[in-house]
Amino acid sequence: MNGITVLNGEIGYKDIPKTACTAIKEELYRIHFDKPFEDDGDIEDPNNKYAIHTHLRDETSMLGSIDDCKFKFIVVRDPVKRFLSAYSNRVVDHEELAEGYLNQRPKDKHLMRYLPTLSPTLNEFIDDLLVYTKVGVIDHHVSPLTVKLSGKKLNYFDKVYKMEDLSKLEKDLSKKLKTSFQLQRRHEGRKKSSLQHLNYSRLKFLINYYKEDYKLLDGLYSPEDLWQEWLAVSGLKNRLEFKFRKALHKLRTFKPHQLLARAN
Repeated sequence: MNGITVLNGEIGYKDIPKTACTAIKEELYRIHFDKPFEDDGDIEDPNNKYAIHTHLRDETSMLGSIDDCKFKFIVVRDPVKRFLSAYSNRVVDHEELAEGYLNQRPKDKHLMRYLPTLSPTLNEFIDDLLVYTKVGVIDHHVSPLTVKLSGKKLNYFDKVYKMEDLSKLEKDLSKKLKTSFQLQRRHEGRKKSSLQHLNYSRLKFLINYYKEDYKLLDGLYSPEDLWQEWLAVSGLKNRLEFKFRKALHKLRTFKPHQLLARAN
């Protein structure tokens, strides 16, 4: 599996979009070259040659197979929350589905005629997700984790860190590298999309879209936990619809012999 390697294979990292990968790459760069990474302007601007992601594409000494690295790690996140973060960052903040941006990208410019709308709202983006993922940069950021790992399971890694446990990652790598490993926290963006912005149908669609990811992440993240979190932040209309759908599902799956069994 390809990823980021540092110090002649001491550490191997599989970078996944929207799991603090910018901060992790910058710190690994500092460790590898013994100097801080210096950016020029927008750290994630694809036209900025000094952005860490673009820089590492040209810095081959940090790219390659991580199969034989002594310590391989990955950071994972709830799939739907990773999707929402990607939408906020790439579509809203970086406007990567806007006409101005697409016009500057020869590979994607011709796709504008097929997009239902430019600069889509969250609802529009979800409703036509399979169309919007034809745009390379969008697909890169929202494609399922299982696709990124090309069939590999989590036991391939020596350590799997949840997005919520980055302090544990800092502690472990500081110990292994015998030097301070500290991630720089970054601004989340102008407008953050969250679970409360989803209705029942769209959340159900996203959970199904990432169903293989949830299987892979079993024990770390689950649809059941996400539903409960969604209910806690949802409005009355969404909560009532959830209860109605749940009752309807029970009714549809109910078998008459169950009633007879209870009577006896």
